[in-house]
Amino acid sequence: MDKDSLFDYGITAGMRGETDKAIESFEQVIKLDPEYVPALYQLGKTYLKRGDFPAAVRALTRAAEKRPYQAAIHIDLGNAYLFQNALDRAQTEFTKALALEDGNMKAITGLAQVYLKSEEWDRAASHAKLVLLNNPMNFAALFILGAASHHLGHAQESHEALQKATDIITEFVTLKPEQVEGHVLLGEIYLYQAALDRTNLAKAVEHYELAENEAGDASSFSAFGLIFSRMEIQAKLGACYKRLGNIEKAQAMGKRILERDPDNKLGQNLAPE
Repeated sequence: MDKDSLFDYGITAGMRGETDKAIESFEQVIKLDPEYVPALYQLGKTYLKRGDFPAAVRALTRAAEKRPYQAAIHIDLGNAYLFQNALDRAQTEFTKALALEDGNMKAITGLAQVYLKSEEWDRAASHAKLVLLNNPMNFAALFILGAASHHLGHAQESHEALQKATDIITEFVTLKPEQVEGHVLLGEIYLYQAALDRTNLAKAVEHYELAENEAGDASSFSAFGLIFSRMEIQAKLGACYKRLGNIEKAQAMGKRILERDPDNKLGQNLAPE
């Protein structure tokens, strides 16, 4: 089979959700032609979909080196770094994409998420607002604005943004109740809204637990352009248990985090020696 046929087969396999077959096909293309950038790019995207982020970074880095002028490659590479919490590198890639395509909404959203994760609340909020100027009902931007505004003490702005985000994600969960990511995002929103209404804390726990119980071996979650690690969710679930006075469950969650990452500070706070 020639490289073009192998590439087409890989695309078809990827569309069917057959990631292993897609990866095998793209790797065969690259063996035949190491300069075939579309195969490198699709290989990186497929590894990203499968959750093998180091492999995604390797393939996407090679693609970006060969086509540094292609913004989409930098955006996917930025997302791969986000999954690994390599925020400086993610910021670099999103910035490159934005320099290539001024006003690229995916790049701006990526930067907004970098700033949210690095606790640069003002910059996270301002980038989210740029996205909302173009699309007032963009879920990721509404969530980021709501979260950043919460940390900035802008309670009304936070509440309004998160309420709109709640309407969007509730409809998503109603249509796809089995989708883990929907419950992750609802848990996130209810956790922020618990600042105004403590009853939302129990709702956050409900959705975090649904996500945690159904996540299988997943180490991360991605939906609507937002990225969360499994340990971030476990830490927030543990913090909810602690706030609700369930110290035993909080400590058990802390121990689970430390089993995977012994130096994790959030886990250490939940399960002190």
